[in-house]
Amino acid sequence: MPHSASSVHASQSPTISTGPPSVPASIGAGPLSRRPASTPPPSATAPSPAPPSPVPGRPPPPPHATRRSPDNPATQALRIANPATARTPRPELSQSRTARGALATSVNTAHAAAPSAGWPLERPPRPPRWSLDSPHSRHTPETDLRNHDAFCMARVVHLERVTMFLRAFALPLMLASACALGAREAPAASAPAALETIDGWAERGEALDVYFVPSGPVVEDRLEAAILGAERRIRVALYNLRSERLAHALLARHREGLEVELLLDAKQMDQPWNTLGAWLEEQGLPVVPVRNERHRYATLHDKLALVDDAEVFLGSANWGPSGLHANEEALLALRSPALAAVVDAELDEIASDARHARVGDVPGPMQLHFSPTDRLDAVIERAIDGAEERVLVAVFSLRLRWLAEALVDAHRRGVEVWVVTDRKQADYTDVDELLEAAGVPVLRALNATGEHTAMHHKFAVVDGRLTLTGSYNWSWTATFASHEDLAAIDDREVAAAFEGEFGRLWARYGGARPNPVTASMPVRVDAFAERTAFGDTLALVGDDPALGAWDPWAGVRLDGASWPSWRGEVALRPGARVAYKLVVLHPDGRVSWERGANRHALVPTDPQEPTLELRDAFRW
Repeated sequence: MPHSASSVHASQSPTISTGPPSVPASIGAGPLSRRPASTPPPSATAPSPAPPSPVPGRPPPPPHATRRSPDNPATQALRIANPATARTPRPELSQSRTARGALATSVNTAHAAAPSAGWPLERPPRPPRWSLDSPHSRHTPETDLRNHDAFCMARVVHLERVTMFLRAFALPLMLASACALGAREAPAASAPAALETIDGWAERGEALDVYFVPSGPVVEDRLEAAILGAERRIRVALYNLRSERLAHALLARHREGLEVELLLDAKQMDQPWNTLGAWLEEQGLPVVPVRNERHRYATLHDKLALVDDAEVFLGSANWGPSGLHANEEALLALRSPALAAVVDAELDEIASDARHARVGDVPGPMQLHFSPTDRLDAVIERAIDGAEERVLVAVFSLRLRWLAEALVDAHRRGVEVWVVTDRKQADYTDVDELLEAAGVPVLRALNATGEHTAMHHKFAVVDGRLTLTGSYNWSWTATFASHEDLAAIDDREVAAAFEGEFGRLWARYGGARPNPVTASMPVRVDAFAERTAFGDTLALVGDDPALGAWDPWAGVRLDGASWPSWRGEVALRPGARVAYKLVVLHPDGRVSWERGANRHALVPTDPQEPTLELRDAFRW
């Protein structure tokens, strides 16, 4: 099938070199905002957090994290740490305390001066209620015994009342709360990473891992591990940098003597919320601001990293909290000296604002294209025109009418076409409406995880074989003005991984609309529950409709013929990321949920991989 591929530019000579393999290693942060993730918003009522402990070998935090304002926790921490600048008690507070003391003295003086008012200067101490030494009690054996018995009876009655209260109210409420928390804990916003290690590349001395976001800390872990594991040099080209963790890692390697170069979009560096680039520059890291003046909206939009001339990272994810944790994104982690040489030449072009014609492909199933030198829209259009069965498109910004028309033409000749785009971006174009008018299903996804989160993918899958992905939005600026990248990968396993991600997108945002990804993978369940009683049934329930959508009575009921082992099987969509728990269904209608956090599983997309088996023990 016709498709296009990655470029070797005239200005480069591919070099073969090896480097240490990157080891997946972790973050957390919230959505993008003007305030750095490390600095919480000031609060008039919330106490200030304790200052972070210094980490040996790590440089001090950037300036934006230590601005000296009265509400800044770092400033308060400095006052506490430095006795010379410690805050003294407020004068008005000291005066108020002195006034209260003077008032008490004046009251006591008044009492002493006017005893006839009935206010004694000192009140005689009151004896204990049940004291045998009380002057008001008559010391006889009978009264002493009655006082002691009354005291003991009061204590007994008090304890009985407390016990009745706990049995009637407190304990049931505590148990109900614990059951509710254990039963319906919402899936974490950052589920485990959808990592696909692509088979067959090792034969050529290469490797490819595909990550999808949201993925917890694993994507940032992988990037940091690559930076910390570099032996010779690191080159990075980004739209913006907002991950303090990765910024510190780059700076640490630079201070260790490694060759580190950071290319950042100058227009983004000018924004007040993007301060890490300027701070790194102040710390001595070589930062190259790239000011793209080809168009008003033209930028350096790549998300490229090159490590030791052998390892390449690319995709749709910006290096920040939203891009690495909350958006829908894709990241390719590639080990290929040949493609690393292609990326190295492209970084030279970006840094020098030079343009070199594409001269050919490199051996292998993956080719790289770059704009504005290459026509990335033409690469995609040829792939759509050659489609015979199905085209799946998930693009953040879909604005090129001629690519929409190519999709419509494919639809009219009998090719299945399905499109997902970001709802916020769809408000600024009518291309999605053009597709719908022609009968193409369009899903407008709204990622409401945070104020600045998005369905930020930029990929297409053609005929279950060719995958097109990278930083490239389907827009005029991305095609003719901005620095962009697009990978064309002719590999069925890669295509299966992205088809699985497309199915997950449709399942999340499509509601009851039919999901185009209907393939299923068998998943075996082998659970251990030794405390079940006669008549009980163990079931697996989760967020996927096939697992009951958290309805315990609609979950997958397991067979207890091999008690205390319970076994079963369920078919799940390839690439599905599911959250699940074990529950006991009692014959009287009660449901016992296992304790603890939700369990998670990732269904593989490669039919050649071993069948996924969930082996769990019920957490009583």
